[in-house]
Amino acid sequence: MARVLDLTIMCQESGSPYSLTDEHILAGTLRAVEQNTLGEAAALPPSSGWEAGVRFRMLQGFHDNWIAYGEYESLEEAISAAIDSEHPFCGEFLAPVASEAQDALVHMLDSADSRALLARALPWATPEMVTTLLDSVNGHMRHEHPVPSPTPDGRRGPG
Repeated sequence: MARVLDLTIMCQESGSPYSLTDEHILAGTLRAVEQNTLGEAAALPPSSGWEAGVRFRMLQGFHDNWIAYGEYESLEEAISAAIDSEHPFCGEFLAPVASEAQDALVHMLDSADSRALLARALPWATPEMVTTLLDSVNGHMRHEHPVPSPTPDGRRGPG
């Protein structure tokens, strides 16, 4: 996707009267997301709703797939269905969702301004909902995928 934007920018640079700043920023953001190299920029709160949408794309996808249609009577039921659908390989699915949820909780939901910014991209992501999601994921991983306890000889054995 970033490559397509780069080619579009090159075509526009050959004579377009429009500013290309936004396209350059978007191409760089997409490239960083594709390469998972946001680095220190990921620790900063997004400055717009679309940036929050890019930054929390797994969290938004979780909502769109499991919560948005109202198929389940409660948030807990929707989360449980999502976890059950991926078990026993749920770590690959849950880790990125939980990571973004934790990031949202720590960096985005700590002030009214941050909540308002996040609400533009993820209006459903209240501190209570994000905390419930994290608690459910952590509980599942603790109970269904415990870290094996070390045995007396130092090897890892069943938990």
